[in-house]
Amino acid sequence: MTFKKQLVKQLILVGVVVALFVTFFWLFRANIAHKLTSIKALTSQRALLSSSAENLSMLIKDWEIARLHRGAVDDMVPHKDDLVALSKDMEAIAKESGISLSFGFQEEENPKQVGGLGLIGFVATLDGSASKIIAFLQRMEDEYFSMKIDVLDFSLHEGTGSTKVFMRGEIFFIN
Repeated sequence: MTFKKQLVKQLILVGVVVALFVTFFWLFRANIAHKLTSIKALTSQRALLSSSAENLSMLIKDWEIARLHRGAVDDMVPHKDDLVALSKDMEAIAKESGISLSFGFQEEENPKQVGGLGLIGFVATLDGSASKIIAFLQRMEDEYFSMKIDVLDFSLHEGTGSTKVFMRGEIFFIN
């Protein structure tokens, strides 16, 4: 009987050792899977940070180049305070060109942005001969680089031979 007891004890001991061994390997495998997930997350985060650092480096380089041209941009783009003078200049140019101009500003976009470019819409109506209106528009294109015309609608009055133009667009300005 002692042999059977000893055999049962040894079988139980082997069973416990096998159970501990299986439990250890199962926990080890779960820990490896968790560590692999952490490594993958850190690798993707590292790639994102590397890409961000590269983008930041390119932006800094572009900023250094752009800073050299800041004076030229300041000369080409009016300041917000100069917009009133711009509308008066346009009226004077229209008068010189022999056409009538009705000009008005619309709502400003990005009004809280300081130091960057702002954008304000405008509407204008021109009335006069087609050649004078085209000359006026060419002069506007040559003098005001920061102006973008979105809508340009020509209509011809048959009885008088005059042309009426409706314009809607935007003007960039420095805040």
